[in-house]
Amino acid sequence: MTGIGKRFVFDPVARRIGLRVGKVELGQHIFEAYEALAANALGIDPGHLRVLPVSTKDSPDDGLTAGSLSVQVTGAALALEAATVLSNLRNAAAQALGVSAEKVSLDPSTLCFAHGQNACDLFDLLAGLECAQIGTVPDLRAGTDLVGDAVIGARAYLQDMALPGMMHARALRGRAVDDVRPLLPDTCHLIVNQAYAAVLAPDEATLAALWARLVEPAAPGDTRCDGPVSGWIRWGRVLSTRTGSIPDAPSTFSVSASRGFILHGSIAPSCAVAVWDGAEMTVYSHSQGLFALRTQIARVLELGADQVLVHHVPSAGCYGHTGADDAAMDAALIARQAIGQPVRVAWPRIDDIRLAPLGAPMLAEAKVTTNESHTITGWQQEIWSAPHGQRPGGAGHVNLLAAMERDPDLRPVDIPDLPEQVGAGAARNAVPIYAIPKVQVTTHIVQDLPVRTSSLRGLGTHVNTIAIEAAMDRLAARAGETPFACRDRHLDDPRARAVLDKLATTCAPAMAALSTMPEDSIGIGLGRYKNKAAYAAVAARIRLEDAPRLLELWAVVDAGHVVHRDGALNQIEGGMIQSASWTLLERALLRNGQIEVEGWDDYPTLGWDGVPKLHVSLADPGSDVPSLGVGECMVGPTAAAIVNAISQALGQPITDLPLDRDRLIAVLMNDEKIDKKLQNSFS
Repeated sequence: MTGIGKRFVFDPVARRIGLRVGKVELGQHIFEAYEALAANALGIDPGHLRVLPVSTKDSPDDGLTAGSLSVQVTGAALALEAATVLSNLRNAAAQALGVSAEKVSLDPSTLCFAHGQNACDLFDLLAGLECAQIGTVPDLRAGTDLVGDAVIGARAYLQDMALPGMMHARALRGRAVDDVRPLLPDTCHLIVNQAYAAVLAPDEATLAALWARLVEPAAPGDTRCDGPVSGWIRWGRVLSTRTGSIPDAPSTFSVSASRGFILHGSIAPSCAVAVWDGAEMTVYSHSQGLFALRTQIARVLELGADQVLVHHVPSAGCYGHTGADDAAMDAALIARQAIGQPVRVAWPRIDDIRLAPLGAPMLAEAKVTTNESHTITGWQQEIWSAPHGQRPGGAGHVNLLAAMERDPDLRPVDIPDLPEQVGAGAARNAVPIYAIPKVQVTTHIVQDLPVRTSSLRGLGTHVNTIAIEAAMDRLAARAGETPFACRDRHLDDPRARAVLDKLATTCAPAMAALSTMPEDSIGIGLGRYKNKAAYAAVAARIRLEDAPRLLELWAVVDAGHVVHRDGALNQIEGGMIQSASWTLLERALLRNGQIEVEGWDDYPTLGWDGVPKLHVSLADPGSDVPSLGVGECMVGPTAAAIVNAISQALGQPITDLPLDRDRLIAVLMNDEKIDKKLQNSFS
């Protein structure tokens, strides 16, 4: 029975079927979606199915849990394999009942095949088939509310994990071994492996007390990248690529957008547990890519891949490449010298802020060429960006902090952009959704940064969409059209037009009411994530008070067939709020070559009082339409809508993020053409 051994486990006692997948649950509700997809393909009640814990031991390698591909790709594969399972089981039941397969029916509740008065149990058919091991399938979510338990702190995360005899460890991270050794309590041990060093202690409190006595390592002192992104990002060493070609001709107008470094913002700092028994390394991690992590740990430790076992255990908050993989490498290196003892590594918050991969700073410039009827004839998108893809194994590099500290030769010299096959990195969504005859995208990936950057929700979509949609608003103004009409006449994708038209209808009453609220404005944004995932059209209503205040967000989303509605809505609403926070408040800069943030007091994020009223409409194109990835589709359109709303209020594009009070004051005080009333309100 081809495929069953890979994906399915049968439990005749509990009368349950286990599903094996390589994607991990990060709070997206994809496990419920997988159970629903498999149940539908098998024709049984979802209560009979459970997704099993994800591990390199017996889960299939489904790749990274990233790129909004969990339902779109893995879910589709799972449904196809489930349909094959049903066909094979139905054929076996038909043979047992002595009838043709089309005459056999399956009861979704009892899991019995029947024809007339004759029946046979699904689990009794397994003996004659090539199937997965018949084992125990735990009821992993009995009495558990995934989101509710997380909110009240009842959900167990990796940080809560405790194993018998567990030790606690922390890497020195630039502190000299000779400075640490005299301060070491008798209960602690120094672990030294080439240039890598760490302290092993009986508990976290001992580590914290020791660290309070240590001198902080000096900042790198690299000032080339210090300060606002626009001051340095164009002038360093870059790796450049270009797609498309446009004849040299002056553009009609241009619009640029930029952002600084963005912190990942996980609720819990990075953590891992590892045990080395002398033959096998077992690692517990909240990584998004267990198999890639296993490969690189084995590479660094000079082990076979079959000697490294990685289990996924959830953590609190994941929006892209965190320090999870780095913490796992820490734990594995230290555990290698502590045979038989579980080693727990929990990064302090300051390490998670400064040493985990950051969201890449970017500057994108859209140069637009139009004809006499204000129709776009050519588009050039030029991008300067830090790298977006430094996950373990990316571009052939180890990309794990501890490994690079141990052996500096492992630090990559050249870091390319992610390839187009995975949606690109800095160039993600650089090609507009609109029907434009000629588009050229030039990407410059900045090298030699003193900090690491990698994949954060949406990657280059955030800044590229802002630049594109700000340019569309400017074109609408030049053409004397509404932002809706200008976009509509440049679209040839009926699904994109449909979400835009529905948005226009949905927020029409609010648009009409603007005449009675002169301090309010509404902007819109449109996009399709990676130009192949979900479509989203967003409108934002803002009010300029002592700072920009986001009042409402409207969204119309076409995600194809929606398997788990609550999960999709959670991803959409969460993406809108996170994008709003990045756009209005978040930015980290470098000082002396390191992030000048020491805690959340230095890095404002959107609080409960800043969450706007949300209106979300999910399009229903029908169950026969494939599912589209929804986890990252809101990043670009939401940001663009907010930027365009504020730009409308000011009467000029303002696209260098964040659009906080300080940024608006700088613009208002330096532009004599802006209404004095607005200037006074921010003074």
